Amino acid sequence: MNGSKFTIFALCLVLFLACSDVGVIDPYTRAGAPTAPETPSSSGEPGSSSSSSAGASSSSSEASSSSTGSSSSSAGSSSSNSGSSVCGTASYEPTTHFCDIRDDKIYKWVDIKGQIWMAENLNYQLSGGYCGDESSSNRFGYTSANTEICDIYGRLYSWPEAMNNSEASSDNPSRVRGVCPYGWHLPSDAEWETLGKSVDPNWISETENFAGAKLKTKDGWTAHSLGNSTDEFEFSARPGGYITNTGSWSGESFSRAGDYGAWWTTNQSVYHENYANCWFMEYNSKNLSYTIHCQKGEKHSVRCVKDGE
Repeated sequence: MNGSKFTIFALCLVLFLACSDVGVIDPYTRAGAPTAPETPSSSGEPGSSSSSSAGASSSSSEASSSSTGSSSSSAGSSSSNSGSSVCGTASYEPTTHFCDIRDDKIYKWVDIKGQIWMAENLNYQLSGGYCGDESSSNRFGYTSANTEICDIYGRLYSWPEAMNNSEASSDNPSRVRGVCPYGWHLPSDAEWETLGKSVDPNWISETENFAGAKLKTKDGWTAHSLGNSTDEFEFSARPGGYITNTGSWSGESFSRAGDYGAWWTTNQSVYHENYANCWFMEYNSKNLSYTIHCQKGEKHSVRCVKDGE
C-alpha cells in the first residue's frame, strides 16, 4: 500500500515538473556552459559565419572601391570631355594622332583594313638622319638641322640607322622596332605587300597594281598624269627623295625630291649583303613597287606600323 502511494507520488512529481515554468534544464544553454556547436558548413560558402564576416568586410571594401571608382570615373570623364591628350606642351587628338615621347613630336596615324600605319614619314632626329635641303648654299643638298622640309617629308635614314642595328627580319609583323617610336615597328616586305593588296583588291604584283595611285598625296608630286594621287586612304605618301651613297662624303647628294619616295623594310636583299629591300613610288607610275637594290648606306624615308595589342 505504502509502495503504491510512493509510485503515485512520483508520477505526480514528474507531471508537475513537466507542466511547471521551471521546465527541464538543457546543459548547452545554462549560464557558463559551452554554446551548442553549429552544423559545419563548407569554407567560403554563403551562410558560414567566417564567410558572412568576410562578405561584410568585402561589401565594405566594395563600397570603398565604389567610392574610389566614382572619383576615378569623374577624373576620366574630365579627360574625355577635353577630347584631347597632351604631348610636351601641345595637345593632340588621340583618335587620329599619337605622340612620340622621345622628342614630343606628334604624328598622324591611319587604320587601313586592320593595319595601323603612320600617315607621315618619321622625323626623329638622330646622328646621321638628315633632311633634304636643295638650297644653293648647301652643296650636298641635305642638312642635319630640323628644317621645314623635315616637317613635310620627314628625315632620311640609312638602313643600319632605320634598323637601329637590329637583325634583318622577313616576319609579318617584323617585330623590329628599329628607329620607330615605342609601340611601333619598322615593317617587313610582307607588311608593305599587305598594305598594297588592302588598297588595291585587283593587285597582281609589285609591278602591276594601282596601290601607288591611291596612297600618294594629292599634291607635291612632279606634274604628270600619274603624279598626284587620290590619297583616298589618307596614307599621304610624299616624294621625299633620297641621299645617294657612293662611298665618299663628297659624292653623296640629295636628289629626286618631288618625283620619288622610298621606304626601308626589315628585309635583307637576296642580291648582296650590302643591300636591303625598300618599297617606292614614283611620279610617273601608279604602282607601289619594291626593289632589292637599295644600298644600305643610302638614306631613305621611314614609315612605322603600330604593334599588335
